[in-house]
Amino acid sequence: MSVQRKAIIYGITFGLILIILFYMVSTIINDASPAKGKFAPDFTLDDFDGNAVTLSQYRGHPVLLDFMSTSCSDCNGDMPNLTALYKDYSQKGVIFLSISYGGEDAPVLKAYLKGYGAGWKGLLGTGPVKQDYGIDALPTYLMIDPNGARGGSLSGHQTFESLKALVASGLP
Repeated sequence: MSVQRKAIIYGITFGLILIILFYMVSTIINDASPAKGKFAPDFTLDDFDGNAVTLSQYRGHPVLLDFMSTSCSDCNGDMPNLTALYKDYSQKGVIFLSISYGGEDAPVLKAYLKGYGAGWKGLLGTGPVKQDYGIDALPTYLMIDPNGARGGSLSGHQTFESLKALVASGLP
């Protein structure tokens, strides 16, 4: 076997090892967030009117958590779909909560949600909630079941169908 051929084989082997290690590390990092079926960490955040909102106050209802920012283009692109889903699924008891991590102040968040016709609460993301849930991309959507356990999640821009399937998965 030629030296050149050995170098290519070693290079490919080394590359595959790096890919496997990267996958293993990313899996470990992602596992730091509460897993599907595990109890979702409780939190208390202020809404855009200054009222304290605690996740556990919605126990008994499925909850969609929308981690977002008003300056996030994917978040903006998903808002019409979320608004349409809210109109249907709020009638079925699903609570929608948008948690803003863009540094917006309360009036900006309130105007943003009102501009999309969103009838749900906007919360000002502060503290460790983003870390507690392992959120590393905006938007990220998480379903919390009526018992407070974490359901499915989606990250990035989503189609109407994928968001609908996520929300529907939270129904009892």
